Amino acid sequence: MKQITLEGSNVIFSFPFSWDTKEEVKRLGARFNSARKVWYLPMNKADRIEDLLSIDKDWNVDDKVAKLLRSASEGLDFHYCLDERLPDGRLLYAHQKEAVQWALSMLQSRYKGGILALDMGLGKTLVALVTAKIYSQAFPEVKILVICPAFLNKNWWKEANGVGINVEIYSWQKQPEVPSVSYLLIVDEAHYAQSGKKTQRGKHFLNLCQSAYCLGKLLLTGTPMKNGRPANLLPLLQAIDHPIVENRRYYEERYCAAKRTKYCAWDTSGASNLDELHRNVKDALFRRTKKECLDLPPKIRIMVTAEVTGQALDVYNRAKQQAILNYYENSYANGAPLVLMTALRKAASRAKVQHAVTMATELLEQEQQVVIFTEFLETAKELHQALGGCLLTGKTPVNQRQDLVDRFQAGQERVFISISGAGGVGITLTASQNVILVDRALTSGDVIQCEDRCHRIGTPTSVTCYWIQYDVIDERIDNLLTRKQSRIDLVLEGKRRTLRNTGGDPLDYIDEIAADLIREMDPQNQL
Repeated sequence: MKQITLEGSNVIFSFPFSWDTKEEVKRLGARFNSARKVWYLPMNKADRIEDLLSIDKDWNVDDKVAKLLRSASEGLDFHYCLDERLPDGRLLYAHQKEAVQWALSMLQSRYKGGILALDMGLGKTLVALVTAKIYSQAFPEVKILVICPAFLNKNWWKEANGVGINVEIYSWQKQPEVPSVSYLLIVDEAHYAQSGKKTQRGKHFLNLCQSAYCLGKLLLTGTPMKNGRPANLLPLLQAIDHPIVENRRYYEERYCAAKRTKYCAWDTSGASNLDELHRNVKDALFRRTKKECLDLPPKIRIMVTAEVTGQALDVYNRAKQQAILNYYENSYANGAPLVLMTALRKAASRAKVQHAVTMATELLEQEQQVVIFTEFLETAKELHQALGGCLLTGKTPVNQRQDLVDRFQAGQERVFISISGAGGVGITLTASQNVILVDRALTSGDVIQCEDRCHRIGTPTSVTCYWIQYDVIDERIDNLLTRKQSRIDLVLEGKRRTLRNTGGDPLDYIDEIAADLIREMDPQNQL
């Protein structure tokens, strides 16, 4: 009996054995479940069911399958209003609504997904989660899997709770095995897979994307073609089965200027025919820059959790232990709490250097300029050594400071690094839409002064301020600087009243903070 029915997120069917029918069914992408002796097609391949029906006559078609066929031809109706507030009270911006609508259409396209390439700070995470929530309303049995860098795990949980959706979160280092149930895959920082099948990470990523159980995939990255190399875009195009990469060698010769050299058997690090490449892949890629998104508020503040590993982590842990020991030895002295806080802040600042460099590099690859503030000279010097650009400290001669500003404003330098006290007042850096605060001053007014070097009256574009956080010290201080707002990871009101006149500056609570830090960092008083 030739039967087609619907179970969960799969179309299940069976038929009397025939070699010809079997080969045709396999060609359509159907898989055989040997335990149940049935074939199945994921619902996102509903467009192929009509081809299945045309193979032979007399199929017994379930009513649900007939309805699915109609919805596939008409486009899925998700019954969801993008103008409604999310559970956490937020509203989507116009560019985010556009991105969600694009993503939903791509999940129904031949690619079963696409590359979401919004600039840093435009809300890729939010767009992906809202898309997944809408999709799951149509297909409630589908799992939502997220792959992200380990240090972003906490942020993804927060965002998912704010959207009101259940997700399973995995790191790039510990990707899940390919599930045997239908799933929607969200991949954050998708450029991590730029080496493709040359690495285990890239190979596993492609296996997850290309599985028959994967109903759709959203690949999130602000830099889909890092360093301007089309070779880095190749794995992402493979993940969505883009026809342009069916012949890999042709792709590499045509767009990577691939050739043999005396140093390499097959060098794919070049670039060629980029205009043609753009035309061919633009249907699968949603790209928006900050300058294009005119609906943004004047100032956006985003909290970023730093990834600290290896030697930097060892150095930080030793410095933290020493700071606590010193506090125990001198706790009776006046100013001991402030000394403890300063030592911990300085140690955390140094630990965050590499993460700040990584963020700045991504912004530079997006052809943007960036301003970086820190409270500590050693941090500023390390940043300058890694990134170059302008460096302004208290030791910079007064007669040279304006020249640094002018060079940055003219675009001759793309990075401006400054000590908060030296560059936090009196200068204009409106050439940049991005401010990275590696650490913050202890008074909210000073923090706002740093941000407002770029966010000035009459600034035509929105400014994004990234606060890099690491460990308990940053969390406690930043909580006070933002009056312990319920959502300190994304403050979308760019008004001065957000932080001013709060009565919540850390200097007012030094003793209390020091005591809390000791309890949190050394709960059993072991040091």
